[in-house]
Amino acid sequence: MNSKDVRKSWKVLRDAVQDRWDKLTREELDQIEGNYDRLISRLQEAYGLNLIQAERELAEFRATLAMEPTYLETT
Repeated sequence: MNSKDVRKSWKVLRDAVQDRWDKLTREELDQIEGNYDRLISRLQEAYGLNLIQAERELAEFRATLAMEPTYLETT
């Protein structure tokens, strides 16, 4: 998942991201505005992950979403 993917489909992804990482608040997700670097940074802070771990988790999350038909249309 790169920054273009995140921004392009942020409105749909935002709710799924909050479901997956419930330590992220709605306000934080609104401030992230689909910015990949901000999302990675916030995941690192909230969950104590290093950069590689955060990127890996986000990539795995994206792969999971790709298997769900509702997300295929928006990404």
